[in-house]
Amino acid sequence: MPLGVQVVVIEPGGVRTEVAARGVATANRLAALRTRLTCVLDRVMAAGVRRHYPKGATA
Repeated sequence: MPLGVQVVVIEPGGVRTEVAARGVATANRLAALRTRLTCVLDRVMAAGVRRHYPKGATA
């Protein structure tokens, strides 16, 4: 220490925490659930349209 001054250098960087990992896992689960629900809703809507409009009829 030339003049009695101590210097500490801290570089920026990412920090991995348990909270962040849980957040990513939750986001992935919600995205998968949304995909499954969309598929189910598409099938329900298609079944409803077929029920209300007989084969060959136009909307």
